[in-house]
Amino acid sequence: MIDRNNPTMIETPAFAWSPEYLAAQEVEVVASLPCYLEENVNAQRGDGVFEKSIAALRKLNARPRAHS
Repeated sequence: MIDRNNPTMIETPAFAWSPEYLAAQEVEVVASLPCYLEENVNAQRGDGVFEKSIAALRKLNARPRAHS
């Protein structure tokens, strides 16, 4: 299963559980940003979105994978 994910949602209290759940279910997560530059991402999606997205991606990547 693949989850097309908005990584900033993981940084909200309502979805803080999702990295652990997605890893336990062996879900492949696909997340994207409109650009790799912080200033461009924040200009398009709002102040702080780039930083929140990177924090969320780090949480997702920190979860153990069932298969490598």
